[in-house]
Amino acid sequence: AQQWLPRQFIRRRKRGLSVPVGHWLNGGLRGEVDRLLEPAVLAREGLLNPGLVQQLVADHRG
Repeated sequence: AQQWLPRQFIRRRKRGLSVPVGHWLNGGLRGEVDRLLEPAVLAREGLLNPGLVQQLVADHRG
């Protein structure tokens, strides 16, 4: 990598990638998120706990 990248990029600490969950839940995808995470849909699919999912969404929106 040293032959292609400047030294400041090679020597710096690694940084994690943040996931824009708040943007997804509150931005332009809000309606789609609400539709997909509707408790009845989650209960029908049986993969996630609807109450817990609703609490997590509320925490992010709160």
